Amino acid sequence: MAAAIADFLRAAGLDPDQGELAGTPERVARAWSEELLVGQGAGPAELLGGLPPVDESGGQELVIFTGITFTSCCPHHLLPYPGRAHLAFRPTTHLAGFGELARLVRGLGARLVLQETLTAEIAAALESVLGASAAACVIDGWPMCVATRGAREPGSRVRTASYRGDYAGDGSTHPDLRLFLDAVETAGRESAR
Repeated sequence: MAAAIADFLRAAGLDPDQGELAGTPERVARAWSEELLVGQGAGPAELLGGLPPVDESGGQELVIFTGITFTSCCPHHLLPYPGRAHLAFRPTTHLAGFGELARLVRGLGARLVLQETLTAEIAAALESVLGASAAACVIDGWPMCVATRGAREPGSRVRTASYRGDYAGDGSTHPDLRLFLDAVETAGRESAR
């Protein structure tokens, strides 16, 4: 990877061994392999780890978790983009701690993936791995490809949403979703302060 970055810099008319670029190919290779692509190949069940089953007294209770920060990379332009994920679900078979849920978001995000795809994959993981009867994921992302090229709209935000199980289809009027979307809006206002 470092050799490819050095070739890229040379192709751009730069010398990767001179001045501030000295060591850049190695730093870029480490950033991509140890951080930006660390989730490549990791599956939802692996990221969530061993999950305890829902006991008879628990389960089916609404869980809302907002403001999970992550960084992902656009597969079209190879530019990183920061985001915040918001989750809602009703577990039926397995429980996940909040740390595991954050690891799920960050792990699935740490790869080359479109925001729309990431949103759908997180909601699907809540449904399939936790056995959630209803699952929702909303992601607010700040795409660097939109901010730095093409439209050049710095500060623009893209919101994507995926609803599964009882929240899908005509479940859009489900009372949980209003509560969830209110929590998402509150989290957005609080993070803007």
